[in-house]
Parts: sequence; structure tokens; C-alpha cells
Amino acid sequence: DRSPSRGLGDVYKRQIQSYSVEQKNQAMRVARHAIDDLNQQVTLLQGDINSQWKELSQEARLHKQDALASLKEQQADLESHYQTLQNASEDNWEAAKVKFQRSWEAAKQGWQSLTAPSPAQDETP
Repeated sequence: DRSPSRGLGDVYKRQIQSYSVEQKNQAMRVARHAIDDLNQQVTLLQGDINSQWKELSQEARLHKQDALASLKEQQADLESHYQTLQNASEDNWEAAKVKFQRSWEAAKQGWQSLTAPSPAQDETP
């Protein structure tokens, strides 16, 4: 499983942490790959949610809608921090990496919230 919540994100995070400003191009490739992977996983998951929509309880639907909206905000924030990382110079490289990593962690938590089991359906009439 290559989902961001299953360790893949930790690999990206460790790789990005290790890059110096002189290795910025490599760091940017790793960061772009991480974002692209996350975006692909979210798209696939959104399709799964849509296909299961009728089977979900109202509570589960609300949970998935809220979690998906939150994750989309986190994706936008991650993209913004990617741009900051891309524009970073030697003077602010370390700070830009920290901001990107924090944003990645937030997106990863958003992913975990979205992929968490849905609240149990109430089967009483």
C-alpha cells in the first residue's frame, strides 16, 4: 500500500529533510512526487467514496464530506508551501523545508482522517 498514511509520506519527509540548499533540485523532485502521489490517492479515494455514497449513513456521509473538504484545504496549503520551497534561497531554505514538512504532516493527518473507518450505521428503525 503506497498511501500517504502507510509510511510513504515518512520516506518523503526524511528525504526532504536531508537535502541541503545545494541539493534543492533533488528536493523539489521528491516534494513534487510526494504531492502528485497524494493527489492521485485522493482522486482514487474520492471515486471510492462516490461509488459507496448510497450505502453510507448520513453521519458517515457528513464525516467523509468534512474530511474531504479539510484534506483539499491541506492539499492547497501543501502546494503553497511547495512554491515557497521552490523559491527558497540559502537564507531561508531550512525554514521553507520545515514549513513544507509541517504542511505534509497536516495533509497526512487529513488523509488518515478521511480513510478512517466510517462511523457505524445505526441499524435500529
